[in-house]
Amino acid sequence: MSLKYHFLILPNLGYNFRNILNIETKSLCLDWINPYNSKRLNVIWKLHKNGFSNREICDYLILNGFKRRNKKDNYKVKDVFMCIKKLKIREMRKSQIKSDLGLWELWLDWNGG
Repeated sequence: MSLKYHFLILPNLGYNFRNILNIETKSLCLDWINPYNSKRLNVIWKLHKNGFSNREICDYLILNGFKRRNKKDNYKVKDVFMCIKKLKIREMRKSQIKSDLGLWELWLDWNGG
């Protein structure tokens, strides 16, 4: 507490301090997704957030002509479930931020510079 007090009252008397703040996040990464795949994923995520069941999402995708990404056939309920699961993991990964504050180093500079 007294160390804090001295910094607040006498900041220009040659006291130097430093620390390293390390921030790790994946929210600054850019993932490139094909525009068609992005549209399909956004439709699935929006329907899921609006409370549609996996069966209802599957029926909606079939009626609107959306096909699975690699196989180009119709969606099944399990495909919708796995897509939603992966989207949840992606959202969680994008929102994770890990920070680490190192040890403070403090010294008195007798030369004043």
